[in-house]
Amino acid sequence: MNPTREILWNVDILGRISIYALMLIPFAFLAYGLAKRVKTWRRGQPEDRFNQWGERLKGALVKSVFHGRIIRENKLYAGIMH
Repeated sequence: MNPTREILWNVDILGRISIYALMLIPFAFLAYGLAKRVKTWRRGQPEDRFNQWGERLKGALVKSVFHGRIIRENKLYAGIMH
């Protein structure tokens, strides 16, 4: 007799079938959640991201480079230290 490792914790064929059958429940929840998300995404309308480019550039610089949100939320010291 050769030493071997346990395969699937020595679960018999009926146990393996039940394990795979129980895996269908989380997959069903996953499919339902994904379908809801896709439905929400498809309701969206295209957006013109090239309008008001000056305001968009200014907002990006203030929020990212100058840490506008940190400074605005009464955290002036933390904003300057960043």
